[in-house]
Parts: sequence; C-alpha cells; structure tokens
Amino acid sequence: MLRPPPGGREFGAVLQFRSQKVWQGFQRWPQYQMFLAEIEQYLQMPARTKSLSGLETWFTPLGADFLRTPPRWKIAFVTWIAVCISVYVVKSLFSLFDQNWPTFVSLLVSNAVIVAALTWAVMPVLSWLFRRWLSSPRTSTAGNWVTGAAEG
Repeated sequence: MLRPPPGGREFGAVLQFRSQKVWQGFQRWPQYQMFLAEIEQYLQMPARTKSLSGLETWFTPLGADFLRTPPRWKIAFVTWIAVCISVYVVKSLFSLFDQNWPTFVSLLVSNAVIVAALTWAVMPVLSWLFRRWLSSPRTSTAGNWVTGAAEG
C-alpha cells in the first residue's frame, strides 16, 4: 500500500504479476470483483488502474510515495541517451583488451555490462540530471498512478 503524501488523500497499491495474461485473469477473479464492490462506498471516485512495462521504474525518484511516470517519449529519449553512452563506453573499454573470445560470448558479456551500467549507474544519474524536465507538468495527470489508486 502506498500512503498519500502530506495533505493528500489518495492511496495506492502496487501489484506485480508474471504476465499481462495473469493480471487480466486476476482482474476477472470473482473475489477481486467482490473486493472492489465492497470498497466502492468508501471511495470519492472510482478506483483506477495503470499498467507499467518496467522501464518506468528507472524514472522513479528515490523516496517517492507514488510512481508518477513521465510521458513515454521522454522515457524513450532519456533511455536512448543512456544506451548510447553505455554502448560507447563498453565498446571503448572492450577494444582496449585484445579479446579472442567467440562473438557470441563477447556479445553476452558486453550486453551484461551494459545492462548493469544502465541499471545501477547511467539511468540513476540521467534520471536525476533530467528530473525537472521528466517531471514537468502535464496537461492531465489522471491515470498516472501505479495501480489501484483511489481517494478515500
């Protein structure tokens, strides 16, 4: 459960599922439908959901109570910059070493280093550097909560 920020009244819940198919099955589950019907009387507006692909978590500010995602085009742009930087650095570093590795092994190792760099170094730095631009106001914030957010 995600509690609202000070002065706020909107609660949220983060739910993770193995696949989109499992999530859709859960939404049709009779017990879940009964739960939604039972809590409806306590809500000021209907409960809403938002499904995320996963890249959005790279853009979540540390300590954020709620996950408000930037527009996908901004996510794509910053991710593109991060991938360009990571690939360039890794290719440059790998070229310093005389590798006689098989092509597939070299690909696996370099991609593992790139993914690690993106996850633990490059994306956190870029999301911090671009934080103001990424979180600039939208014309509408409706539906930007993770999943199950509703005022109560």
